[in-house]
Amino acid sequence: MAAGGTDSIDWTKLRALLTCPVCLENFNDDARKAKHLPECQHSVCEQCINGILLQQEEEGEGDENAEERNTFPCPECRTTNSLPEDGVSGLQTSLHIERLRNYAPTRSTARTSSHTCQSCRDSAPAEGWCHSECGYLCRVCLKAHKQKMKFVEGHEYEFLTPDLEQQLQQRELQKICLDHEEEFTQVCLTCNKFICDKCLMSHDNSIGHDVCNLSVAAERNKAELDCLVDSALSKQKDIMNLLQAIKKQQEDCKRKRDTAKIASKRLYEQCQTELDDHFKLVDWSLDSAHKQIKTPIQERKENVEVAFMKMGTCSEYVSNVVEGGNSLEIVQAKREFGPILQEIAETDFQVDQHECSTVLHFLSTRNDGIIGNHLSSLGHVVDMTVQPLTSQVFFRDSKCVVKFALCNSIGDFRLQDSECIKVQVYDPSLNEVHCDFTRKTETHKVALAATFYSHEPGKYVLKFTHCNYPDKVLYEYAIDVANAEITIINSTLQNMSAKLIIKDAGSLPFANKIQAVLKGPGQEIEYECKVEFDTKAYAYHVTSVPGVSMVSGDHVLQVKIGDAEIQKVVWVTEGKVGADVGICVCKRPCFIALNGMPFDDVTITLIDPGKRPVEWERVDVTAGASSSNQLMYGLQFTPKCLGDYHLIVRDKHTSTLQCYTVIPCCKLNVIKTKTAVIGGVCTVTVSMEDKNCEPVEFPKLLVPACEESEFKRQFCVTKYSKNKHCLYAKVCQDPDRKFAFKIQFVPRTEGKHTILMLSEHWGPKLDKLEEIHVHKFEEFSPPSQDENGLKNPCDMTMSCTGRIYVADTEVNGCVKELDACGNFIGKFSTPLKGVSLCTCDEQDNLLIFFPQQKKLFKVLPTDNECVELGVPADLRTPVDFVVKPNGHMLVLDKCGISELEFQECSAGYVKVQRMRKKWENCAQICTNTQELIYVSEGSRGVSVVDSSIGKVKGTYSVKQGLTVGAIAISPDQQHLLMSTHDMSGNYDFLYVFDTRINKQIEILRLGPMLRNASALLDRMIILNDGYILRLEKERSSIRKYGYVREKVPWI
Repeated sequence: MAAGGTDSIDWTKLRALLTCPVCLENFNDDARKAKHLPECQHSVCEQCINGILLQQEEEGEGDENAEERNTFPCPECRTTNSLPEDGVSGLQTSLHIERLRNYAPTRSTARTSSHTCQSCRDSAPAEGWCHSECGYLCRVCLKAHKQKMKFVEGHEYEFLTPDLEQQLQQRELQKICLDHEEEFTQVCLTCNKFICDKCLMSHDNSIGHDVCNLSVAAERNKAELDCLVDSALSKQKDIMNLLQAIKKQQEDCKRKRDTAKIASKRLYEQCQTELDDHFKLVDWSLDSAHKQIKTPIQERKENVEVAFMKMGTCSEYVSNVVEGGNSLEIVQAKREFGPILQEIAETDFQVDQHECSTVLHFLSTRNDGIIGNHLSSLGHVVDMTVQPLTSQVFFRDSKCVVKFALCNSIGDFRLQDSECIKVQVYDPSLNEVHCDFTRKTETHKVALAATFYSHEPGKYVLKFTHCNYPDKVLYEYAIDVANAEITIINSTLQNMSAKLIIKDAGSLPFANKIQAVLKGPGQEIEYECKVEFDTKAYAYHVTSVPGVSMVSGDHVLQVKIGDAEIQKVVWVTEGKVGADVGICVCKRPCFIALNGMPFDDVTITLIDPGKRPVEWERVDVTAGASSSNQLMYGLQFTPKCLGDYHLIVRDKHTSTLQCYTVIPCCKLNVIKTKTAVIGGVCTVTVSMEDKNCEPVEFPKLLVPACEESEFKRQFCVTKYSKNKHCLYAKVCQDPDRKFAFKIQFVPRTEGKHTILMLSEHWGPKLDKLEEIHVHKFEEFSPPSQDENGLKNPCDMTMSCTGRIYVADTEVNGCVKELDACGNFIGKFSTPLKGVSLCTCDEQDNLLIFFPQQKKLFKVLPTDNECVELGVPADLRTPVDFVVKPNGHMLVLDKCGISELEFQECSAGYVKVQRMRKKWENCAQICTNTQELIYVSEGSRGVSVVDSSIGKVKGTYSVKQGLTVGAIAISPDQQHLLMSTHDMSGNYDFLYVFDTRINKQIEILRLGPMLRNASALLDRMIILNDGYILRLEKERSSIRKYGYVREKVPWI
């Protein structure tokens, strides 16, 4: 073949035949062998066929049977092709492709370009050229052109050859017009084409072409390109969010498919299990019935066989005797065998037709095809897409219309398909709400509207179910029903402003989603309003557009959020009088400051919520009583009921409305602390509620002057006595209640304490908020005279959950259980009588020790059953015991301390070590997390024992004449508390020692003196809320004392 013949071949078309239509790679002898498809005669590389099969398996398109799993569509014509038994490798290799590969040069040898792709951002090597507008094309972009995607539809392209590349390079270097062989000097914006000077005749401005110089066009396009780049980059975040949302939808779709497959498989397995169980039941029933029928038949068979054997034996013997026997033998045979033969002869051996016709059957209730016809009743696929068409926010006490569009993936969702779909509405209390439905057919979908009335704020849930499966929820949609309140701030002819507060909504809508319109008198004129969100006030500000002059009279402010709507009547006035309204609380004085017009030139009317006039009185305005600087006069009234009070101010001479203000009257709630004792933290919670019992924001309060410099709060606490003094009060937000705050203080003396506050609108005097009576102590346990009271307590302990356990020797012995407030919960009997000790282990299980019997029991938390635990036999009589954080038990006796460890194998405690020390008058033991043990020794104080070395480390002493009773470790493990009293019984003190510096930091006087000077306080428990529980054995009660002082820091 001549060279000229070779040059005349179109290598571009030839190389297109030698590339795979899927990946656009050259066929080779390795993984990209050209496989010949038997049905459509196309050629695809082996690697792409494997990829098509893998994608088909992941998408679940061939899971029905084995035949469909061995088929795949042709990527060019979509013809279904079958695989041979040995898979893809068994497909025949295309011979004509192999021959052409040996003849034609490959793409890699033909292409010598160093250019990169101009159509994408990957900067991949160019392998093709687009004649339209894309320029150089990489392998991916060339594939997009070959598949004729929409964004390159109509583009002409070809593979890059040396001749084509040389031609393109010359054109780029010369930058000349191909028609006139001259350089480009102009650009036609109309044709979007570069032109030379000779091209101006066909692109003249007179014929409608916009032609300009290249430099001018470059400057113009530069600014436009900068704007386009900025606009495109601004959408980057939205595109990423959209991609994430689409990816989430894909994952959700796959998850739903997998969930549905699991459900169908579970149903199949359940049906199979039920069928297997039913088969076993039928099989067992058949065996039982067969056994019942078989037994009498077998017995009859055996009887007949015996009779048959007797008959044969007897008849043969008798026949021989009759034929050859003598007279004696014949008579004897008659005597012996005659009755047997007579019985056989009289027996009826005929076949009973009724009895033998008894046959055991399994009666099937199905005919052929019944199971197949009813398999669909076991479950079917619900293909439905629900698209909400309304907003997610509605208002309370209004009609809520929630609209949806129902469609499916096929696109033929009909009205009868939606009749099986039922929608149930549940309010925030999970009660079903009556709902009306309307259905309407639209193009390939059904429009459904659910209408119901909201009666309380919160989240309403709409659940879609199928009529055949009411327990299966197909789709859930939640909407927020909020409390919306509009408060008019200003309503003059030049400006109208209002505040919109949306409460109890899951999420607040954006301000641009809210539409506000002010309709004039008669609603014939509409004024546009602007809505802005105030992040500090967490409310929306609705204002009229500046420069618009309104008319005087009644207006209606209409606010819409999607399909939700709220209205408020607005009185637009000339605005010559301004009103500054203070806090309005029911049955408390309310102050209103007015300015703008003299008092003698206006008429003031105040109307209560019942449309009745309210009496008011004029008061003098003092500096600092309000935030306004132009106050002239004020009025004061006392509201008697909750609701909205209306203040109307008119010009006395012209009767023109000058001011209209709505004053909401609220209720003040004060919740006192249950316990108020000396040294305890007293808490008072203050909040305000409107007429609908909804919490409202408390206004700002002023601070009264106080002698103590540390008091810089909004409240002060005083003690009514001869010398009044202020206490420090801490004010903080209540985390459990909205718009509520707590007032906390620590009383130091007994008596009546009063909380005072000063409001900027309540006058210059202090106003009494609440009175609290402070006592020395509080009775914690029920009275001993009560049925559930303590009779003869001997020990007390507290669990980690706050439960109080008291060992009582009442009757036969019991343990009584109290909650954190001292209320009786229950009691259970102990297995032994007498005095017992109790404590809780590291797992919060109650342990009961009987010292006299040396028996230890653990109380099971499920049924309060006592299980005995083993203790060493040589254990001395315990005085007290406690469990360390590591689970070891410390047992105190008069001669030392025994440390025991629990062993599972023996279900008891074994001795680990023994710390010998002869105590003078030991009473109680406690420990901390630092391996230190504290032992009370009566008048000697408290000994500190280091358990790591087993020796006494030191002693905490008390004043001479005092005796130590109960001891306890503070919650922070850094302070030791000792309850002491003198032998005369006149004093009762609480010593506080800092264990870090081994120094006494406080001596506090507690409750009244003891009647019996020798009685010791058996137990003392420190609570985390600023109180101490003391078990006082002599009084058979538990008393609660406060212990918070300036030097005690763990509260």
